[in-house]
This record gives sequence, C-alpha cells and structure tokens, in this order.
Amino acid sequence: MSQTTSKKRRKKKGLKDYLTEYSKGSEIAVRLHQYKSEPTPSYMHIAFRGPVAATPCFKNNRVKGIWLPANVTARLKIMDTLFEEWVLTRSNRPSFEDEQLFMVCRFASKGTRRGTNFDSDNALSTIKDWLEPNIKNGRNRGWGVGLTENDRLIRGYSETKDKTEDTAHITEIAIHRYGEVQHYASNFIKNIIDDRIP
Repeated sequence: MSQTTSKKRRKKKGLKDYLTEYSKGSEIAVRLHQYKSEPTPSYMHIAFRGPVAATPCFKNNRVKGIWLPANVTARLKIMDTLFEEWVLTRSNRPSFEDEQLFMVCRFASKGTRRGTNFDSDNALSTIKDWLEPNIKNGRNRGWGVGLTENDRLIRGYSETKDKTEDTAHITEIAIHRYGEVQHYASNFIKNIIDDRIP
C-alpha cells in the first residue's frame, strides 16, 4: 500500500506582506543644514536602520525592464513613509531643486540578508531614482521623495561598509551641493589622474 504525502504550497508574499515585515524595526535619521538666505539645503545626511537599510538594486530586480518585484517596491515605499514622517516635523519641505549635487552612499553590510553579489553601484542608482519625484515621465511610480528634479544632476560615489565597522548595520546617504565640494573633488581627481598621465 502506497502512502501519498502532499506538501502545502507556501503562500507567495505580496506587497502588503512585505510592507508589514520590513516596517518592523525600520528607522530613519536625517540631518540637514540650510542657510536661511538660500532656497536649497547646503547638505543632507540620511541614515536608514533595520530592514529598510538593505537598499535594493534596480538593475538586478527589474522585471522586463519596467516592473519591480513586491519586496523591492515595499522597501522603497517604507523609505518614502519614513522620510515623509520626518518632513512632518519641519515647517517646510526641503528640496535641492535643480542644483548640481554630489552624493556619497555607504551601504549596510550587516543584518541585511543580502547575497554576496550585492553591487553598491546598482544600489546607488536606486537611491538616485528614489530622490526624484514620485511622478516621472508622466507616470506615478508610487514612490520617490522629490529631493532633486532629475537624477542626472547627481554625481555619486558608493561603497559597502566593512562588517567590522560599528555602523555596518546602517545605510548612510550624504548629499551636498556640488558647488560646495567641487574644490575637494577636483583636487582628488587631479591627484589620482593627472600625475599618472604618461
């Protein structure tokens, strides 16, 4: 006599499931400096802790080049929610508008449950996209905070934190107006390139 056993199929998680899962323990901290006489901030520093610190990579997750899977969309929406909650604590909504920007992203390496093939350059593209308005090319993406009018205005550098760092569980995003760091950037490029031209 043969005995047939059947395994219950695990229910596929949807957007609501991921939103509930990733919201628990996710936090944001924002530091901003803006001169009263100027319309845009001088710099902004954003730190994500918890599940939301695992910044997704668009290039690795797009379906047919357009749609993002539910787990990626959930993280972006939670990033939105946390940022909007911070905005509510202020008297005005900050925006860099059409300023040229320089951004440094240092991505969390601990507690993110990511694979070893994580690409910080791809994650940098995610953050650039997230900084744009939620309505892009006439389409409401359902996420985006509008800190910049266009991600083409952003020059960027990215890296994944070493797991031995005290802040290895935190993703940090530092955004500066490019004009204020251009001198340092130019000197850096000059030192590593110009002296090596044959």
